[in-house]
Parts: sequence; structure tokens; C-alpha cells
Amino acid sequence: IVKAFNITMKTVPFLSLIIVTTADLLIYVNAVDCSAKLVAVQTGPSTTCDGGNEHWWPLEGGCHGWEGLSPNGEIHLNSASGMKCIDEDTFTFDQYAGSLDCTGTAVTKTIHFDTCEQDRPPVLYSKGINFECCKNPGSESC
Repeated sequence: IVKAFNITMKTVPFLSLIIVTTADLLIYVNAVDCSAKLVAVQTGPSTTCDGGNEHWWPLEGGCHGWEGLSPNGEIHLNSASGMKCIDEDTFTFDQYAGSLDCTGTAVTKTIHFDTCEQDRPPVLYSKGINFECCKNPGSESC
């Protein structure tokens, strides 16, 4: 049985996050597994990566889909597959713009822990903020 839940998220002027409904989530992810190992990335318009949105990424297979909302009300569909740690400070994934189900042309992205780097699109900057599951995958914190 899947129950609905409320999530409070930070927003920034250029972007906010829309939660996909439970029914859609089951379609795109194929399962709800709350035990997945996660890493956190902060993304926003600041070249120092201050502020922005925090996104938690599952490390264990499948397709991860989400919707972003631009300041002018446009919804941007995104999904990712191949989410994995390269080493304790490096996380990578293949992102599919315009798709919630990992179809289309992928762009491979690499994020480094505690290093602010220009992202794609180039108006965004991202840095890893919690890579505990890359550093210590067997720890209780992961």
C-alpha cells in the first residue's frame, strides 16, 4: 500500500520542484524503494553554489524522473539513469531532458563533492553536498 505524503522543499526564484504523483512515480520508477542509497547535490544560479535546490539521487539502478518549474511557469521534464559513484568524491549519471522515463538522448553529467562547477544548462551551477553513500556505503549514515 502506498500512502500520499507531503514534502516541503526550498525554492529559488528561477526554479521550483513539482512532485510527481504516486501513480506517475510508480510508472516511471517501476517501484518505490525507500531503502535506496542516496547522494545529495545542490544546484542553482549562483557561481558559488550558495542557495539553490537540493536534489537527492538514488544510487541503485532504474530511472529517476522529476519535473522542474521555471519562473515563467513552464514545466521541464527530466529523468536520469546510471546514477553511481565513481569514487568517494565523484557522482555521475545520464540525464534525459524532456522525458520522465529515461527516453531520448542522454547527456552524461559528473558532480564532485564540495566543488562548485558549471552545469548544463550553463546558467546552473552544481556541487555535491552529501556523498556519504559514496564515501562509506556500508555506514549507518548511508
